Amino acid sequence: MKRSVRVHKKAIIRVAVGMGAICLVGAGVVAVGGHDNTTGQVAATLPSSVTTGHRVRPNKYRHHRHLVGGQVVGVTAQTLTIRTPGGVTQTFDLTSTTAYRRGTSAIGASTLADGDYVRVRTTTPSTSIAAAVRVMVPTVVGRVTGVSGTAVTIANRFGLVRTLDTSSATNYREAGSSVASSALGVGEIVTARGTVTASGAALDASLIVIHQERYAGVVTSVAGNNISLRLAHGLTATIDTNASTHYRVGKAAGSESSVTVGAFIVARGQVSGTNTLAATTIRIGRAHPRSKSAGTASVPAAIA
Repeated sequence: MKRSVRVHKKAIIRVAVGMGAICLVGAGVVAVGGHDNTTGQVAATLPSSVTTGHRVRPNKYRHHRHLVGGQVVGVTAQTLTIRTPGGVTQTFDLTSTTAYRRGTSAIGASTLADGDYVRVRTTTPSTSIAAAVRVMVPTVVGRVTGVSGTAVTIANRFGLVRTLDTSSATNYREAGSSVASSALGVGEIVTARGTVTASGAALDASLIVIHQERYAGVVTSVAGNNISLRLAHGLTATIDTNASTHYRVGKAAGSESSVTVGAFIVARGQVSGTNTLAATTIRIGRAHPRSKSAGTASVPAAIA
């Protein structure tokens, strides 16, 4: 009597071995193909990936399952209680191995206080033991719209206005170096970090980083220390230079004479007026093929 065996296609896994194939149905081998030239017998060696079972790819987001963020509403030597953005209150156990950081700097457990925004990582998803507690430093980014005494107002790209409270303890940085508070002016783009005031209406700024602006375009005229640029979309700008301005032509050092009409340049510095930049560095590129005169200067459409 003949028997017919029906095997679902999805249950068959074909693994190439030499010139033959191994057909696995479920967990059993039903056929082995391939020839051993020395014995004349059919022989095959299963790859380790087959004999050891299915290989599971590691989940790179597995550590994120242990993270909980919120505002500190209670802290003792042994416990930390936070309120999540959803209004849920959670308490975590603190141990001698719990690590504490503020931003990227290590801190002591005693620095935790009510009102801090923290992110807690537990040892496992099913426990409340805190392996690490990171205090999140409030950060705002925007363009300075006003400076009045120790109060600085900034507006983000959506027009939302924030107030920064500064003091003698506020640090200012620009281009990787410390600068005086006088370096901050209207029109500057800044990133401020600190602590939110009790009223929640301002930020007590501990650090203000002043970002350099960048203007890119084709030179339409050069007059002494003033360079006129034609930007994208028909906009124009003026670049002011001085003895401290650095020039680069590709990877080599350049000079003031390297800037000529028709050259494409990228200038970095601080805004000193409407569409005016006080340049600290100027990088000179190739002349634009269409820029034969100031009236025909243009730039690639990608430059904004």
